[in-house]
Amino acid sequence: MQLTSIIENGAELVEATEGEAWPGNPAWLNVSFRPRKSARSDFPGAGIYVIFLDERLIYLGIYAGSKDDPYSGSALKDRWLKHVGTVTFRGKKLSLRPSAFQPPASMAEHPLFGELGAAGPNIRRSQGMEASHRKAMFAAEHSDLREQSIDEVLKRLTIGYVRADHRPDECWHSKKAAKRGLCEIEALLVQELCPPLNSATPAEAQGSRLGLHEVMEIIRQRLSSLSVKATDEQPIRMRSERSSASTRQARAEVDELEPMTIFLEQASEEASEAIIALQDRCFRGNRFILYFTHGGRVARITAANNLRKRNRPLITLEWRKRSKRFLLRSRLAPEQLLCCGFQGVPAGSAGQMISEVMLPTSELAAEKILEVCHRAMHSGG
Repeated sequence: MQLTSIIENGAELVEATEGEAWPGNPAWLNVSFRPRKSARSDFPGAGIYVIFLDERLIYLGIYAGSKDDPYSGSALKDRWLKHVGTVTFRGKKLSLRPSAFQPPASMAEHPLFGELGAAGPNIRRSQGMEASHRKAMFAAEHSDLREQSIDEVLKRLTIGYVRADHRPDECWHSKKAAKRGLCEIEALLVQELCPPLNSATPAEAQGSRLGLHEVMEIIRQRLSSLSVKATDEQPIRMRSERSSASTRQARAEVDELEPMTIFLEQASEEASEAIIALQDRCFRGNRFILYFTHGGRVARITAANNLRKRNRPLITLEWRKRSKRFLLRSRLAPEQLLCCGFQGVPAGSAGQMISEVMLPTSELAAEKILEVCHRAMHSGG
């Protein structure tokens, strides 16, 4: 496998603009990130990247391109900008997963968690920059990342990327195959290097003290030994139960990294625009929260003032690729859905959901969907 290695400083890749935080959010969640115009643009998949803070490895991840082409896309736009926003804990679009509000007893009195707990509903609304419990803990331990100017913080970040070059005689033929192969290697690397922000790293593990160039060489060696043909044809079987478990956890981490991104990649362009418009309406209306679950396969809407019932959504939306329609499930009865302009039917064994309807993208109007949510909320849902 022919490989290309790239090392870039965060300040040379990313441009940061400070503004005002969303209403209710801490004032330091106010930075918008975008690629610098002077930054190189050739960061396609498929490869493995690392993020260093002050010469210390803090995160390792994979990038398998966009949609159906593992050698396309931009790791900078699709992955690194979001990581910069969550690692620095300064991104205006940053949102927190429920686990991030639950610090251990030893950190319960930390001022950061007090600020997060007092924040309004905006901090719980996914905008494609979700921060995990690990990153919230990291932010609590590194208050200097919020106290320094964002330009100075970016200078402390370094990103290394080892990319597999596209060659006709040896290449992955699908994103799924590339992700499978890369996840196998990622699991081994995380087990070996213990980056503190990877969920597969044990909480008590001491992170690697190897330098960037040493880590990049290890990644090159691991990727060089990977058989593209094997991962294109079938999953690689790991040699030990421990490795197999690490691999499953690494795959889960990739799937949970950006559920919104995964959802939008699966949907058509028109469907993606409809979901983004719906999320924007939820965000600005302050009444409902739209978030993504099941590895980015399902979008849910719940009431903003009832976050304890996050696992009891008012509606769910699932994109059906074959029919190019949305399956909407609701806590409303079919006859109540009819009042909102939808011809619903009983949902059968869909858990808490009572009715369902298949919707073409053209009918996914924000006003109608939020009317369903409003009725469901006041009907006891």
